Amino acid sequence: MMEYIKKCMCPSELSGYKVKYTQGWLDHYKHKTKEKIPNDNYWTKNIIREPLIKSFKNNCGYCGREIARYQDRKPAGQVDHFKPKSKSPQLVYKWNNYIWSCADCNKKKSEEIGFLNPCNKKQMRWLGFDGSTGKYLLKPKYKKNSNIKHRFEKTQKLTLFNTGIVTKEKKVLFNDIENSIKDLHELPEKIKSQEDEEFRNYLLEQFRKATQTLKANLGRNEKSHFFIRKRIIRYTCKKKGISIIELYFSIKRFIKFYNKSLVL
Repeated sequence: MMEYIKKCMCPSELSGYKVKYTQGWLDHYKHKTKEKIPNDNYWTKNIIREPLIKSFKNNCGYCGREIARYQDRKPAGQVDHFKPKSKSPQLVYKWNNYIWSCADCNKKKSEEIGFLNPCNKKQMRWLGFDGSTGKYLLKPKYKKNSNIKHRFEKTQKLTLFNTGIVTKEKKVLFNDIENSIKDLHELPEKIKSQEDEEFRNYLLEQFRKATQTLKANLGRNEKSHFFIRKRIIRYTCKKKGISIIELYFSIKRFIKFYNKSLVL
């Protein structure tokens, strides 16, 4: 995904966990006065997990894939500590340090630090998107910044956000959205000028399919790569010089004029 996520309010229970259990983690990792690693893991409780899942639309914060709620009767997603417990034990029960992650990304990330943070709005502005490959890239003005480049390359290496099937899914998604916006922008005039009734009905059907595709990608549901959809829509409209608002209202006017069953 690697899109900006604004998390919901911190669950009130977390402050109690922080007061009661943080010291044990500090004693183990920082002060070295506690031999055994603490066995409390209250970030795995539903009272913490559920608001995090909701904030991330059940998508992995790193690769964007939809995470199954359960696998083999066990919760499939994981609460990732962005700054690992071993390196920042004082943040073990800090809400701002939690990222909803798939097991694959969390495992690859391990105890490393220096990644891009999907909950950091500034960092997410560093990223561009290449629809032809389905990959994120650094915007040109940030490529010469060694710190930014290092974060990008490390995230690329130790999570799945720019790899394999994930980029293929985003490429298909980009093509679907781009084609639907193109049709919605161009078809109304073609339909209005078309005298052949059969061909006009064919174009109307294409228009209907395009509205359904765009509606599905704008809907607030928990589908894979939910947040990248918004970026693709903005990117495509900007590329074609189309105002999203103007496109929306022109579609509504066209639907009202032609066929009320073509609801966006």
